[in-house]
Amino acid sequence: MQLCPYNTNATVWEELCQLRFSNKKFIGELDLSGNIPLSNRKAIDNSIKYVPVLNENFSNLSKKAAFDPAQNMYATGKVALPDLDTLYALGQCTTDLSSNNCNTCLRVAIQNISSCCFIGRGARLLSQSCYFRYELYAFYESPSVSETSATVSETQKGKEWTILKTVLGTCIPIVVLAFLTASCIIYFRRIRRNETDEEKNHLSFFQEMRKSRGSTFEEGNKVSSDELPRMMDLKNL
Repeated sequence: MQLCPYNTNATVWEELCQLRFSNKKFIGELDLSGNIPLSNRKAIDNSIKYVPVLNENFSNLSKKAAFDPAQNMYATGKVALPDLDTLYALGQCTTDLSSNNCNTCLRVAIQNISSCCFIGRGARLLSQSCYFRYELYAFYESPSVSETSATVSETQKGKEWTILKTVLGTCIPIVVLAFLTASCIIYFRRIRRNETDEEKNHLSFFQEMRKSRGSTFEEGNKVSSDELPRMMDLKNL
């Protein structure tokens, strides 16, 4: 409102956001007019040899931002350049664009930077429909899931190994604990079963003893009863 009080069309780019207004419909429309490239005045030594690597990685970055639905028109990446610090890059489109228009916008932004700023240690391209930036330091808060580098396979293996170590470190103690718990339960159940069997054996033994003593007592009484009349008869004789 201060810089453009009478304008019917204006765009403001801040470090973390972009604001635009117009008296014409621009939602969903690709607008490549008025692109503004800005570069770091400090140059990269032997920058020419890095151009193919940067072009390849920047192209991959624009495709991921544009065509990967999980990225929501936003992607970051890094490239480990030989004899130089790691280069970090960010590409983003306004989310009202189609995937093809987003890819086109970012590719044009990269071409604009290539023509003016590749010798710089950092650059950005301000567009009405997208934003692209690279630096030799991590200028964004956190990398997106599509982060790429010159050693993509090694990075992926490192991530997979980290995940594997985390899973194993979590699961193995649980499995061992479960195994020990099950072993203890089985052990004590066997002891209890043995004790119960012994108790049953003792009880059965005593029951047999009692039956045996009862039978002997009854047989003794029977013999005494049978012999008593005979003894009486002998006594009378």
